Formats: sequence, C-alpha cells, structure tokens
Amino acid sequence: MSTIGDRLKVERQRLDMNQTELGAIAGVQKQAQLKYEKGERTPDADYLAAIAAAGADALYILTGQRSGHGIGESAVHQAVLDAIDLLSLESKVDAKQLARAVVKLCSRSTTGAVSTPARQVFHGPINGGVAGRDIVNKNGK
Repeated sequence: MSTIGDRLKVERQRLDMNQTELGAIAGVQKQAQLKYEKGERTPDADYLAAIAAAGADALYILTGQRSGHGIGESAVHQAVLDAIDLLSLESKVDAKQLARAVVKLCSRSTTGAVSTPARQVFHGPINGGVAGRDIVNKNGK
C-alpha cells in the first residue's frame, strides 16, 4: 500500500515539478519536501491547501482516492489556449510538449478562480500535432 509520501511524489511528478519547485509553492524548502516524500515528516493542512491550489489532488495524497473533478474544464481550456500562444506555432509541436506546457500553466494558478475564456475556432486535423488556427497579430497577418 502506498503512503502519503509516495502519493505526494506521484502528484509532484504528475505536475512535472522537482522538489524545490513544489516546496516553494507551499513555502517549504527542498529538504522538507524530501522528508515529506520519504515519510519522515507529514505535511500540514496549509501545505496541502497550497499545493492543491497549484493543481495537486489533495484527496489522493491523503486517501489514495482520486477526487475525479480535476482542475475544471474551463481551466484546462484556458491553459491549452495559453500554452499554444506561448509555443512557437511556426514549428510543429508534439502532444507531449503541449501537455507539459498545459500542466505548468495550470499549476501556476493559485486563486482557484478562472475567467471564462474567449471563444476560439481551431481548423484542421490534429494528426499527432497541434491543429492550426487563424491568428491575427498586430501586423495584420
């Protein structure tokens, strides 16, 4: 059976963060994060609330049961749009690269409130990459 420390490590890896990065979100040093994951210390509620706000599944960490609701469809939608905007659309982007960018963007949200994204229309098949879309930039292109 897995421990809180094991599940905390799984969540950190799912969020594509190292121990220093996840610890910083909750205000602890890398050494404290390491001890949490080894089971030498137990994180408190403030720590769990902070990492949950960054996208970790606190219910899973505590009980081993996934919460099932994730970060919410609107947050994922906005994160995908933000990730595409951040990535160069002139070169082909693979699905793994896009997924990593989305996870990082979702994990940066600490407010829990997500604005409703503007409607954007994507055109074309995905075929292992990112679908193209009509983009109008400041130069009118």
